[in-house]
Amino acid sequence: MRAQKKFDIARLRIGDELPSLKKRAIDRVQIARWASALDDFNPMHLDDACAQAEGMPSVFVNPQIPMAFAGQLAASWLNGGQLRRLAVRFLKLVWPGDELTFHGRLLRVDTDAQGNSRVEIDLWGENQAGEVVLKGVCHGAMAEARPRGSATRAVKAVARP
Repeated sequence: MRAQKKFDIARLRIGDELPSLKKRAIDRVQIARWASALDDFNPMHLDDACAQAEGMPSVFVNPQIPMAFAGQLAASWLNGGQLRRLAVRFLKLVWPGDELTFHGRLLRVDTDAQGNSRVEIDLWGENQAGEVVLKGVCHGAMAEARPRGSATRAVKAVARP
């Protein structure tokens, strides 16, 4: 089992870059698997003839796929913490064969009176041509490194509609 990364909140700085996440080219099998997992069989994502009849050159990727990749970047960086909120805006369509790379930058770090630390992260994804396909922001609760013997308190995630 991999050890969880704990953060020393005092060492984090606004503007710190997260390690990039590069995804392999999205193929049609991956698109079909996502359609099944999401129970979203929109033919614009699966059927070339339907997409072409609507003026598209081919099917395009369901936007929830790049959104999930952005969430993967944030959750991976928060290893041991909690991803509380993820909001994204889609800027360009993603096509089969696109290779996406996701980036993040620390926007805010704060600690409440109970010692719970939270962060806000700017996220964006680019295709292989360097075009930004998605921009977003996430909020997370940190798993902070605490001195030995100090009290720890679990951070409870609350789902919001």
